[in-house]
Amino acid sequence: MAYLTSAQLKQYQTLTQNVRLAESHRATKAMADSTGVTVFLSHSHHDKDHVEAACLLLETLGATIYVDWQDGEMPAITSADTATKLKFKIRECDRLVLLASERSLTSKWVPWELGYAEGKKGIPQMAVLPFVASQTWEGSEYIGLYPTIELTANGSLAVFPAGDNKGTPLAQWLLRS
Repeated sequence: MAYLTSAQLKQYQTLTQNVRLAESHRATKAMADSTGVTVFLSHSHHDKDHVEAACLLLETLGATIYVDWQDGEMPAITSADTATKLKFKIRECDRLVLLASERSLTSKWVPWELGYAEGKKGIPQMAVLPFVASQTWEGSEYIGLYPTIELTANGSLAVFPAGDNKGTPLAQWLLRS
């Protein structure tokens, strides 16, 4: 098991953008419509390029991704109304994926989103997608409570419960249960 590096995540974005033809886009959309799985992507707004890459990665597997700054109904200035809308979206989505970086772990909102999602969804519906500069990343202590999305020995992505070396393929984890 290994974490995705920042370069791998960006490379995935570049490759996906270069090969994304109208036909494959329609096939992905059809898969998303059939599975109906939705993912709330918790992240730092400072990681915009990585957010876009993570969205492409998850969309390729058939998920529909919710990103707060793409939502025209979100208030321009954060407030209690922002929190209310985020709570609704977290409840509405099937899964929560945290795009974990040094920036997201220092965010005021990310720990709040994780805590809220844990209470409403439960840990099995949540996963952390760490992206790192190198293979050494500690994160924050509380991140160790959650399943992580990691590369397997054969290069595929899987979700590994905390402390477990047996994972579920990411595409399978994303299916609505």
